[in-house]
Amino acid sequence: MSAMLRAIGRVATAFALLIGVGGGLLAVAGPAQAARSTAYQVTVERTGGFAGLDESYTVLSSTVHLYTTDLMTMVNGREFRTLAPCYLPADTGADRYFYTVSVAYTDGYSKTVTTVDGVTAPTVLWQVIDLTMQITADVAAPRPADRRSPYGPGSNEDGRDLAAMRASRNALARLDGEDGN
Repeated sequence: MSAMLRAIGRVATAFALLIGVGGGLLAVAGPAQAARSTAYQVTVERTGGFAGLDESYTVLSSTVHLYTTDLMTMVNGREFRTLAPCYLPADTGADRYFYTVSVAYTDGYSKTVTTVDGVTAPTVLWQVIDLTMQITADVAAPRPADRRSPYGPGSNEDGRDLAAMRASRNALARLDGEDGN
């Protein structure tokens, strides 16, 4: 019976060690994952083209948009982080857009990738470019509530008082014998 108790004791000890070592490994791996750097800013610079444009599109991780999380997931992913620094043809040609994508990470690291229209580059690069430009354009687009005059209610874009303009128009119309309403 003592041999059986010793065997059970050994199995219990081995099991406890296994759980202890496994738990220790998980405890060590947890903080390493938590310390992983994440992107907080994506900027796309678009230059060139026929008109010689120089445009900048920036999305922060705090930008309120339906696709901000998708964009940040892409630039935090292995596929984006392992991109080459540039995807350029031997001859860049004329009137093409050049794109420089810069991503800033929380640990101070930054990733910059440059490419040109018409070049074969990984899909994730074009997705990041397109999504960054789309989010920036959507956020900058005026909403119905934003269409009010910046000069306050009752003003037009020149800052003139609309009520005063209406009163003047009505006074002139009365002089002409018409109702200005």
